[in-house]
Amino acid sequence: MIPDVRLLSPLTRFRSGERVRTAASIEALGESWPDLPCWNDRPCARHAAASGPCWRCGTPGPHLCALCDRCGIQLRKHQKVGGLWLFFANGLLADSVGTGKTATAGAMLALCRESGELGPHNRVVILCQPVAIDQWKRELARMMPDLRVVTAPGSDSYAKRVRTYSRPGWEVVILSDRTLSPARGRQRSRPGDIAALEQLPLGTLIYDDVDAMRNRTTNAASSIRRLAARTPRVVALHGTPLQKRLAELYSFLEPLGGPRVLGTEWQFKRRYTQSVPVVYYTRDQFGRQVSHTREQDTGMINEQELQRLIAPMTLRRRAQDLDDVTLPALIPNTVWLDPTPAQRRRYDELREGVLRRLREEGENITHPQAVALFTHGWQICSGLATLDEGGDDSVKLDWLADRVTPGGDLSDDKVVAFINFKPNVAAMSRRLDEAGVGHEIIWGQESRAAERDRRLARFREDPACRVLLGTTSIERSLNLQAARHLVAVDTLSNPARMTQIAGRVRRAGSPFPTVFFHQLLLRGTQEEAIFARLHSEQATADTLWQEEGELFQAQNLGTRELVGMIMGQEAA
Repeated sequence: MIPDVRLLSPLTRFRSGERVRTAASIEALGESWPDLPCWNDRPCARHAAASGPCWRCGTPGPHLCALCDRCGIQLRKHQKVGGLWLFFANGLLADSVGTGKTATAGAMLALCRESGELGPHNRVVILCQPVAIDQWKRELARMMPDLRVVTAPGSDSYAKRVRTYSRPGWEVVILSDRTLSPARGRQRSRPGDIAALEQLPLGTLIYDDVDAMRNRTTNAASSIRRLAARTPRVVALHGTPLQKRLAELYSFLEPLGGPRVLGTEWQFKRRYTQSVPVVYYTRDQFGRQVSHTREQDTGMINEQELQRLIAPMTLRRRAQDLDDVTLPALIPNTVWLDPTPAQRRRYDELREGVLRRLREEGENITHPQAVALFTHGWQICSGLATLDEGGDDSVKLDWLADRVTPGGDLSDDKVVAFINFKPNVAAMSRRLDEAGVGHEIIWGQESRAAERDRRLARFREDPACRVLLGTTSIERSLNLQAARHLVAVDTLSNPARMTQIAGRVRRAGSPFPTVFFHQLLLRGTQEEAIFARLHSEQATADTLWQEEGELFQAQNLGTRELVGMIMGQEAA
């Protein structure tokens, strides 16, 4: 019999959650995982009758296929433990990317349903990124086919979303955090969905990978706190909840009751954050330069005390902490390249322009100006198609084309290429077309979710489609484990985001024992200096979680750092 946790005292729930957290296995709890009639752990008819190798994942014979939308899901031991922990305790599930947090949250929902907690009388709201709405719906359909799920994507009008919420009988609604809050612009205002949701009998709120929660002053973060205040069960999911500033973690934990343990945000920063004053410049409405001072985080203090305080609210497990799942080994491969003559000429022009401005304006270049100059240098390093319409001069695209065309080192494997700038994606696509290399593109311009799903399915299943080109649209909520190689043509100055991208191919259930992360960088440019600036941010996260980053480390870059990187200067 699964208890209705609403009838348990908070202390009983806390003790039960702690007992689950420290259990090495379900058997160590003194009881087996409960029978859940609502859970589907059976293969679909086609995979149940399979004889040869699977056309999706290559596994021979009858099996549950992780890439099949119709097969059920066999919960792993760590997902059962995580599901039980979430069942007893509101908390942040921060397991590493690729370990199956969605299934863990699904296990918690299954327990709620079997206990009688979840139903039309006590509904669930799932907030996620827009691109993840359909994936959540598909995964829930695999786990619990009888669960009544509706979606309210931002592509629907506000009136249509409200009609969705007012339908009778549904149990779970999935929507984007971007439509939750009201928005007011100069031309028009947009009502938020929160007012309609607050009229419903809500029992559970899940916010999954919501980056707006990194800053508690955003409208989305405020609305999530407001919704959480009237929802008994609140769960957060994020593999990289701490990216740039320790205050991000405070914001993530706030809807879970963090202030009761950590105090106010001011008290939290004063107690655990080390910072220094930094001067930056902007211009007022008359064009006059105005100086400002802000506090820039430089590290963490009292970390052991903080680790102890957040432990009851967080569950974080890396792949090496789990004995029931094997993620492929991630092999980083940093590739240093020399710019083409055209790229070198354009970069030298940028550097001369920065020197001229430094002579004329001294240290008074504003931060927006520095960001614009840095982005211009980034575009040059990526490829000149970003600056010259129709051009594609890029040593990075040359390297990628050489490796994936017939006879290249990567021509026998499926490859995902992350390219930040859309003109370079188009230029690379033209090259692959000319070479006869089958490929697909995911870059946010797909008009319908069905078209995006078609492209992803073709990449996964069609042997002739060997390359997937993607912008930051591939950063989250995609299973691309059919690929063995991820090529980062461009590098985001945020290690957690690059870890998320690498997590598209490094996933539990991958058919490969190793996957490769190829990072392309140009000598003699700002990319050469970036690693000297990539320590404090990842060091903060690593210290808090007591682990070590696998790819690289990064930090918040101020005006001087951005300008220094363009000039090729190391940090003082």
